[in-house]
Amino acid sequence: MLWVLQEDDPQLNAVVWQYTGLDMGLRRALARGIPFGPGRERPPRPGWRLPVEEPDIPESYVRHGLVGALRAATTMAAGRAAASMVLTPDDWGSVTEADAERALPGYARWALSMRPDCPPATRAGFGSHPKFAHRLRGAGVVDGPAEYALDHGPAVRVLELLSMGGALFPARIGEAEDALRPLVRRHLGDRDEAWAALARLIGTFRGTARELTATAGALS
Repeated sequence: MLWVLQEDDPQLNAVVWQYTGLDMGLRRALARGIPFGPGRERPPRPGWRLPVEEPDIPESYVRHGLVGALRAATTMAAGRAAASMVLTPDDWGSVTEADAERALPGYARWALSMRPDCPPATRAGFGSHPKFAHRLRGAGVVDGPAEYALDHGPAVRVLELLSMGGALFPARIGEAEDALRPLVRRHLGDRDEAWAALARLIGTFRGTARELTATAGALS
C-alpha cells in the first residue's frame, strides 16, 4: 500500500482509498491531499486531492493534542485513534522526538508501527527485539520491495504482487528486480531445465523466491 501511495497518483490513491478500511490516519491523509513520496512536502500537481470527506477526530483527542493523546492511550482502540492524528512529516517528527524523550505507551507504539507510512527510522526506534520484528513481519510490514522479494513467501504470491509493480508502484519495483536478478542468473540462467523445474514447483512451493530459485537450480 505504501509503495502505491508513494506514486502520489490520484487514480491510484482512489484505488487505495477503497482498501484503507479502519485506518483513519491514512484516510485523513488521503482526504487532505498529503503527499507520500519520499522527501515530498507538497502535492506534486494541482487538483490531485481525492474528492472524499475526511473522518472526524474525536474532540477528546484534539483536546489532548497529538503527543498527549498518544501518551494517554491505555487500550489498543485508543492507540489507533491517537495514531490516526499523525499525518504529516512534521507530525512523524514530533512522534519520534516524543518517544526518544520518553517512551510512548505500547499501544500507541504498535498502532504507529502498523501504519504503512510510519518512517522506518521511527519504527526502528519503537523496538528492536526479535519478537517485535516477528510481529511486524506477521502483520505484513516490510522495509521495502527488496526484502519482500527475497524473504517473504509463498513465492508465487510474492511474485504475483510484484508483477503488478510496473503499473501500481513503478518507482519502487526496480528494488525488487535488482534483488531478484542475481538469483535468477545464478540458479536459472539460460538453462531450460532449470526454468522447467521452477514452473513445476512454483504453484505449490511454500518458501521464498530466494529458496525457490535455488531449489529449481539444484533440481535441474
